[in-house]
Amino acid sequence: MAIALLAQYAGAQTTYLNDTFSDNNWQNQNLPSSAEWFQSFNNLSTVEVSTGNYALQNAPTSATVRQGVAYFTSSTAPATLNSTGEILNVSFDLTPTSGTPQSNINGLRFMLADSGSARITEQNSNPNLTLNGAYGFFINPTVQRVRVYNRTSESGSLLTSLGDQWGNALGDDTPADTFAMSQGTTYQVSIQFERLSNGDVSITYTTSDGNSSVSSTIVDSVYKNYSFDTFAFAWNNGFGDGTIDNVMISTAIPEVSGSSLILGSIALGLLALSRRSKR
Repeated sequence: MAIALLAQYAGAQTTYLNDTFSDNNWQNQNLPSSAEWFQSFNNLSTVEVSTGNYALQNAPTSATVRQGVAYFTSSTAPATLNSTGEILNVSFDLTPTSGTPQSNINGLRFMLADSGSARITEQNSNPNLTLNGAYGFFINPTVQRVRVYNRTSESGSLLTSLGDQWGNALGDDTPADTFAMSQGTTYQVSIQFERLSNGDVSITYTTSDGNSSVSSTIVDSVYKNYSFDTFAFAWNNGFGDGTIDNVMISTAIPEVSGSSLILGSIALGLLALSRRSKR
């Protein structure tokens, strides 16, 4: 009994998606190893980037933003930050493949959202949905400047514009040390959400080129979205063709410190002694 209770103090992690596209199939929903990705207009495909290694390619055909959307939980059981210290981690590899991305604050876009009951169910559809809540990230790939927006329940296009649906600006930051993305280089991108003790959500966006990394942290003290089941990305031909690979989405409960574990053990011991004395 004591061992079982002590185990609750240890950190726990749940992996919702770990899509490496190794099955060479971007339309196979088999969580957590594979998600079905919904394209906006014949823009997605899997490509072999090296021997035996596949990735998801986004190929815009015009200035219109082309998107990919995936659902990593059921609509009734989203990944949720239930208590202080819980973290949602999203990471993926991003590689520009057809040219050096242009300088554009809207050139690169990502979104984490709670879909509620409204989901895309068909390929090549314009993803106009009503969401329970979402965070949108709009990045300039030449300086890693990131704008973070919140969206509540307004319906409209997910990532095609900075219109009314993305009107709730949370922050706008360019890291002090930065770099420009270039063709053929793979960048590790991560987005971390942490629920703070006062209920705020700390959001950290990080990009690494393998040698150095830059991060921007913005705190949402107003809208406070805690639940997520949707990941989306988008860019236009200003970014060019590019691939996304190794998409990992997970939640974690931080480990309790060693002193807390000792105190917990003592408390459990006293509880056991108390029960014995009452027999």
